[in-house]
Formats: sequence, C-alpha cells, structure tokens
Amino acid sequence: MNWDAIGAVGETVSAIAVVVSLIYVALQVRQNTRASRASTIQHWAAVSALEKQSLYESDELAKLIIAGGTEQSNLSPEDRLRYNTYMIQVFNTFEFLYLQYELGTVDKVFFDSKVPAYERFLQLPGVLEFWNSPASTFDPRFKAFVGELIESRGT
Repeated sequence: MNWDAIGAVGETVSAIAVVVSLIYVALQVRQNTRASRASTIQHWAAVSALEKQSLYESDELAKLIIAGGTEQSNLSPEDRLRYNTYMIQVFNTFEFLYLQYELGTVDKVFFDSKVPAYERFLQLPGVLEFWNSPASTFDPRFKAFVGELIESRGT
C-alpha cells in the first residue's frame, strides 16, 4: 500500500467520523429540545396548580375572586390589593405560557387547549377592569395577544 492510498483511507475514515459526530450532535439537540419542552410545560402546570390550590384551600380568597371578578369597586382597599395581586399572578402564568409558545417551547395544540379558560376569565367585568388598569404591566406582545382575545369575544 502506498502513501496515497493510506491518505485516501484516512480521509474516508475522517469523513465518516464527521458524519457520525454530526448525527450524534443532532440527536443530542433533539433530545435536549424535548426535555426543554417537557420542563416548560411542567413548570407552567406547577404554577397553575398552585393558583388553583390557593383557591380551593381558601374560602376567603375564592370569595374575593368572585367579588372582584364581578366588580372591583365593592372591594376594600386591602381586598383590591389582594385581588390585583392574584390577577397579576394569573396573568403572569398566562404570559409565561404565551411567551413560551412564541419561542416554540410549547406546541400549538397544548397552547390552544389552554386559551379558552383564559378567554372565559376575561369575560368577567372585574378581570377586564384589572386588565385595563395600570396594575396590568405585561410584555407588549402578550398585551396585544390578550387585546385580540378580548376583541374577538366582543367583550
């Protein structure tokens, strides 16, 4: 075997090694993407569950959310603060889900399955009052999305 043949074999082996390395990296990226998506959904579900848990564990909070959802003017200053803080938490959770959807870490089917619950929530007069208040400071893209939801529902 001459040096040219040995060089050709070396180049072939090197090319195969590069292809195998690229396949390995692609598989790792794909696995990492799946793990990232799963982690994002798990995080959203955990935060969402905490919101719901606080409602079913506290009669006082449940009554406050019902009263505030109807009309905030009936709330004391302290209750209005609690109500607005809870609304910030709820909409932060929705904003997180929306931004993750926009980034591609939450798929369309999952995102679209969660939007109707927020749409129903946005039909409550007190929730709309909160949304239109200065306390509602969210990402401009999210505000535009929620604005479209409100407009599309005719509320």
